[in-house]
Amino acid sequence: MPGITLWLALPSAAQALGAVGWGLMLLGLGWVSWAAHTLHRAGVAIAPGAAPQHLVDDGPYALGRHPMALGLLVALAGWALAALSLSVGLVALALAIWLDRVHLPREEAQLARRFGGWWRDYAEDVRRWL
Repeated sequence: MPGITLWLALPSAAQALGAVGWGLMLLGLGWVSWAAHTLHRAGVAIAPGAAPQHLVDDGPYALGRHPMALGLLVALAGWALAALSLSVGLVALALAIWLDRVHLPREEAQLARRFGGWWRDYAEDVRRWL
C-alpha cells in the first residue's frame, strides 16, 4: 500500500493554495515594510494624502513607483488564496483597478506638479507596478 501512503502524504490542492497564499501575504507585507522603512529613512510622511516632501527613488522605489500599493495588493491576493475566499479576491481586484485607474494617476499628477522634470525622468525609468 505504498501508493495510498504517498497519496495521503501529498498536500491537497487547498493546502497548497493556502501555503502559497501565506507566502504571498508575507511577501506583500514584507514589501510594504521595506517601502515604509525607505520612506521613513528619507524623512517622508507615510500618511495617505500628505503632501510629498521628497521624491524617493531608492529601495523598492527603484523597482516600482508604488511599492506600498503593490505590497498591499499582493498581501490581499495571498489572503484570498489562503482563505480560499472569492470575496477577498474580488476586493483585491476592485482595489487594484481603483488604484490603477483613479488613485495612482491622481498621486502621480501631484508628484509631477511638485517635482516637475525630476518626477518625469523617474516615471520614464521606473514602471508603475514593477
